[in-house]
Formats: sequence, C-alpha cells, structure tokens
Amino acid sequence: MDLVNIGDFDVDVKEKRIYNSEGELPVEPKVIDVLCYLIQHSSRYVSLQELHTEVWAGRVVTDTAVRRTISKLRTLLGDTEPESPRYIRSQMKRGYQFIYQQESGRAVESDKLLSNETPVSSISSLEKERETSVTPSRHFSISRYVTAFSLLLLTVLALVVLTNTISEKIVVNNKPLVDIAGEKRFLSVSEDGRFHTFTGRLNQSGPWQPYLYDFKLGQLQRISVPNDAAYHIVSMLNNDVVAISSQENGLAKLYLYSALNLNLPAKPLLLEEFSDIGQAVSYKDNIILINGKKKQEINGLYYFFDLEKRSLEQFTYSSKQGSVDFGAVLSPDKKHLALIRRDSVYHIQIYRIADKKLLIEESFSQNALGADELNLMWINQEELLVNYGHKLKQLNIETGAATLLPLSERFTGFGRDIAGNMFGLLLKPQGKDFYQIQLPDLDTVQRYFSFEEQVVSLTYSDEVGRLWLVEENKDSFSLYSFFPATGEKKLILQSEEVFTLIAEEPDYVLLLQKNQLRLLELQSGELDHISYENQQVWTAAPSSDKSKVIFTEKIGNEWLVNLFDRQTKTQIRILKGYRLLLPWRDSYIAADPKGQFYLLDPDFHLVKSLPLKVNFELRHQVNLLGDKLVSANLKTDSNWSLMTLELLTGNSESQFSTSLPIKSSFSFNNDGTKSIVTIENEHINQLVKIGYNFSYN
Repeated sequence: MDLVNIGDFDVDVKEKRIYNSEGELPVEPKVIDVLCYLIQHSSRYVSLQELHTEVWAGRVVTDTAVRRTISKLRTLLGDTEPESPRYIRSQMKRGYQFIYQQESGRAVESDKLLSNETPVSSISSLEKERETSVTPSRHFSISRYVTAFSLLLLTVLALVVLTNTISEKIVVNNKPLVDIAGEKRFLSVSEDGRFHTFTGRLNQSGPWQPYLYDFKLGQLQRISVPNDAAYHIVSMLNNDVVAISSQENGLAKLYLYSALNLNLPAKPLLLEEFSDIGQAVSYKDNIILINGKKKQEINGLYYFFDLEKRSLEQFTYSSKQGSVDFGAVLSPDKKHLALIRRDSVYHIQIYRIADKKLLIEESFSQNALGADELNLMWINQEELLVNYGHKLKQLNIETGAATLLPLSERFTGFGRDIAGNMFGLLLKPQGKDFYQIQLPDLDTVQRYFSFEEQVVSLTYSDEVGRLWLVEENKDSFSLYSFFPATGEKKLILQSEEVFTLIAEEPDYVLLLQKNQLRLLELQSGELDHISYENQQVWTAAPSSDKSKVIFTEKIGNEWLVNLFDRQTKTQIRILKGYRLLLPWRDSYIAADPKGQFYLLDPDFHLVKSLPLKVNFELRHQVNLLGDKLVSANLKTDSNWSLMTLELLTGNSESQFSTSLPIKSSFSFNNDGTKSIVTIENEHINQLVKIGYNFSYN
C-alpha cells in the first residue's frame, strides 16, 4: 500500500491508518480522521468550524471536544512543544495547519521469505534493515526505502558500508568474573567497582539467594538472610553497604550489611508505609531510590528514601491502575534517571531528576518480552544502553538518536562503577534436548535428535518423513523443512523475530509472532498478517473447508473468537466466552477459560460437555488429531499428565510422568501415537566485565 511518511510515522490517508517502527498504532477514529484531513489540506490553516463540518459531519460537538482530539493527536505524534511544533501548528482564530514536509513511502517488510523449493546453498544472505539514527524526538524513526532504483542501490551500499564499519569498530571482549551454574538477576556494583551483588539460584528448583562478589579478592560469598524473608533483592549502596530488600509477613524491610564483613549483624529498617519493596539504588549521601507499593495502593512507584531521617519523597507517578516501575538506573552525574514501567505494555522512561520531567519514552509489547528481558545501563552521561531480548540499542538523551547495535546478546542485569567500567550478567544460550517417545509410554525414549546449531523448536509435520525445524542464528530465526532420514534441510523463512509454528495445511502454515497471527504461503513465500496490531492472539486453527482461519484473543477479561477469510482478507467476530475453538467434522470442540471442554454444533450452540478439563494456568498443550483429542498438562505436583479422548466413542486414556521436567513441550504426530518432547536445559549466567567499544558513533 502507498503511504505518506511523516518523520517517525507512516500514514495511510486512504485507509486511515498510522504506523511506526513497531507496526500499526491503535488510535481513536476521530484522531486519525483529523490527522488525515490536516495532511490533505496542509497548504493552509484549517479552522475549528471546518473541522466541525468536515470531520464531525452530521454530529454536533463542542469546540472543547475538537481541541481535545487535536491534543490527543499531538500526544500520539510526540508533538508536545507548542513553541516549536514539528507536525501541527496552531494560530489564534485561524485554526490548525499540518507543517511537516511529507514524502511518499512504502511499508517495509523486514522478514526474508523464501520458497520451500529453494535449496539452502542457493540462498544469499540479505542485509537486515538497521536503525542508525533518528531526529530529536520521544519516538525513534526507522529506515525508509526509496522507490527510485538508483537511490535504493546507493542506500543498500551505504548500509553495507556502515554496518561493516560499525562491526569493525565494536570490540566484543567480555571477561568472565563468576562462572558458576544457575540463574542470576538484579546485578548491582559499588561505586569503586570492588563489590558486585546479585540474586541467584544454582538450579531451577533451588531457592533464590543473595550473593556478594569481591572483585579485589576474587571471592564469592552467599549472604545469610532471615528465614521469614519471602524474597531478597540485593544491591550495593555507595562503596561498602549491602542492602537487601525483603518482605516478611506483609511487612517491607530493608537490611543493611557491611560488605567488608558480612559476619557483622545486619541493620534492619522497617518501611512501615509499604507492603513490598524492590531493589534499592544509591543516590547520594544517605539517600536511596527505591521502588515499592504502599499499603492499600496498587501501583509500584519510585521514592527517595533518607536512610537516616526515614523520610520519603515520591518521584514517579502513574494514572494507570496497576502500573509498576522497576529497573531504575542513575546517570553517572546523577542528573537523569532511566527506568522500566509496566502497565498494559512495557515503557523505557528517562527522567530529569531536578524537575522530574519525563524526557524520553519508548514502549514494548508485554507479549513480546518478559520483565527479565529488559535491562538498562548508562554508557556515559548522555547515552543509555537498552538490552531487550537479544537486542541492544543505544539511546542519546541529548539528540534523541537511537542506534541498534550489531550485536546479539542477552543480559539479565547490568552494573557500572564510577570509573566507567561496565559489568553484566550474561545469559548464555539455553540449550534444548529433543527426543521421540512412543505413546502412551511417556518415559521410554525411542530416538534422540542432535543438532550443531541453536535449535528453538522441532515439531511434527503433516507430511510423513518431514519435521518442522526452527533455528536461531546470530541475528535471525530460520524455519526449515527437515528430513531426519537424510538430514536434509530446506529453508522456508527467515525472520528477525522469533516465531512459533502452530498449524499446517498443504499450501500454508500459521505462525504466531509476538502474539500476532501470520499466514505463510508455502509456494509464493508471501507472509500475510491475519490479526490486527492491537490483537493478542492465543490460539488458531484452519476452518474445516480450509478457506478461513479461526483464532482467539483476549481483551481485558473477555475471551473472543474471530474468523479470518483468506479470500477477502477480512475478519469477523463469531463467538465469545471460549479461549479455544477447533473445527471437528461438521461441529466444533471448544474450551472455556476454566479449561472445561465442550462439543458445539455448526451454529456454535452447546451440545454437551466433554470429559476433559485442562488447567490453563499451568503449562499445557491441546491438539485435535482426526477424531482424537490429546492434551498434555503440567499438574500442581510438577508431574505431567497426558490424556487422550476418542471423540466418536467417548473413551479416554490417561498417563502420568514423574520424570519429565517442568519445562517440557510436546509435538504429536497425525494419529497421536508418537510425540517429540522438547526439554529446556538449565540456565547459565556469567558475571562478566563488558568489553564493548561504544564510542564508534
């Protein structure tokens, strides 16, 4: 589709849609109507009366309502400086004028699609689109393709040269300091760089414990904590004080230890106003920043806390109920604070401490990232490093520039000393084991699968002898047709973002990517969006006649079922109250939010309950294989249950496994006689001294 580019955004004036680098933005109809009208008449001012007549045609609204819509539009565009507007200029009695210099553009699809007939050896690698810089703004722009061939060629060459230059100048040299098994979180470093604290556990079933590492002595110690502590988040204050945040019997407590001698008794501080608290951050003298939730309140916010006076001063505020601020880091000069806010999405926020002004904000979908996949660290007084998933981005608070670094590593915590030395908890790639079992025996292995590459998933295909294989590369994820008998692989898709294959038909497969549903045509390699940007898809299945796709989404606490027509590329809502709907013969198998399964008639009317119930709160998998309904469900005792229900006869069979790990997943073959079991191995976190050179730009 043809778009109009306006800086950080693309606007489809005809269809009245707006996009940024993350995709389509949810926006109120009148807000986008006003934007499109102003763009179409950008050569002049548009009066309030004209907006009444043309945009609100047939409706009577107040001037206040129109001005409120303009205000929402400016907020959407990040155009909130009235003295120096970027997009919309206003003048008393004349109205509003769109002033940004537009340029025609076209939406760019970043995924690299290939036909399943293309052999791996014939596929040349393509340069990824890379973010390099943006204009000073609270939003960050994306690279744009130009339509003229000569300009496109020059752009590609420039990107290749730039990428090579950046790659040559960045030095990757992480020096391991602590290399023991297990997970580690909440890294904190003393100002002089000697002491490092983190919370960790040696294995997935073990308890979380606070640890202190002495860089000078090369010594790691576990910190003893009170037995009643529900959790213990540790941090360094100044040079020699260890602070442990804890919650005991509904009370928030802070314990202060001497880093030089952990055997000395800890000093407990009761924070009476809070029901729970998070990690403390050293600010200056005896003042710390700490996030917490006050009693009878539901928002977790940041406060200045004076350790001597026991006084509080609130720093962050939120009008959204249930929002939580965490992960705060202070700039080296203590003038700026960066933090993560979680409400309906995740936000990276940067504040100026002097007046608590929000300077920059960037958002990430909750479904795209987990809370532990976002970490922040100041590189210097002006630049912030953001690690989200395996990506690293550099933000400059002075210019607003955002640079996506050509690196692929995931950290679970950062720390920095006053001299500028940087440290991190580097998460090593988590391996997986794959093996085949013959059902109903869950504990006897028929075959092991071994791969040299980093494999994300291995699942059955409808085609006998073929499996679907997803591999993680340095900067992309690849889908292959894999033939285990010969070891042959055929590349089907490459994508910058991880995805899950959830359904297959002879001519297409359904993929779930960041909770967005996509349809990949196997012959042409075309990748179509089925769901809208603001929809969070949970399950999907082809209809009985294969011409449509059924998928479920959740809005608030309500479960909805939608039907996508492949021919018209439109969707309609067909049902409410079910989180799973699968077509079976001329009927449907449905499951409600509590996990009870039902048989519905062709018009979605209830026929009967089925003798199957799944706990959706725990790990689970449900597949309809012909006339057989198969479910795998983790139980509260950490054992796995497998149930097979014959839909024609009503007969059922259950098996249990006490040996399968909690983090197991299953793929069943067409007749439900075999399963590929995937087991995630233990995490390995290293405490490292970071050796990246960030000064190339």
